[in-house]
Amino acid sequence: MKPFIRDCAEIYPQPYIQNRRNWCWAVACKILGQQYKYRHPQWNFSIVYDSQDLTDLPYGMVSRQWLNLCVPTEEHRGLRLEMAGCMRGVFTVDAWQRAIVMNASGFMKDEDISGDDQCKVRGMKYVITGNPCHAGISISTKGYYESEISVFEQYHKEICKTVSQKKCILANVMLEDYRFHTLIIMGMNRDHICLYDPWDGLLRAASVREVFDTGFQSSLGKGIVKWIQYIKE
Repeated sequence: MKPFIRDCAEIYPQPYIQNRRNWCWAVACKILGQQYKYRHPQWNFSIVYDSQDLTDLPYGMVSRQWLNLCVPTEEHRGLRLEMAGCMRGVFTVDAWQRAIVMNASGFMKDEDISGDDQCKVRGMKYVITGNPCHAGISISTKGYYESEISVFEQYHKEICKTVSQKKCILANVMLEDYRFHTLIIMGMNRDHICLYDPWDGLLRAASVREVFDTGFQSSLGKGIVKWIQYIKE
């Protein structure tokens, strides 16, 4: 049974809010990768395929029209109707989120795929270079979800240095019900951390202790940042 299609002529999908239930990691990869390209303009990869022949596009590539608007999707599983788009009765998704999932997951499918650490590494590399296995971009992963010592206690210097350089950090959160969610650390001061939540697009502020030790409230429930990933420079 197909989901209800809103009575609309044209609604664009949310570019920085996950269009599917498990695409938080794709949004995080998109944000970190685009920030890196802004800081290093020599990397100018785009998913726009400038060719007259659009019949056999590489996975994830789109015409300029679809990049500026949206990409139609026939896969309705996991689709978040309030965040996806709609065009002439057809559901649409953000072109970059779709491309990241297709290329970083390895499945080459526009589906509601959750991403492990390697998917996130490949996703950030893909956004920057177009090659999810590019050797010229280094991604650092710190911490472990089963560790009893907080990632902040273990890697305090690395976290503070990265944030002081105004670089985002991908924050992997373990929720109280043992599900996982990906947010982005956008900034911090001595006592508080600002996180972006791809589920609803809201910025959330919490104390350092709440984020890394006792738990903070995300859109999907209370959780703790157990491990982090960031692009090394």
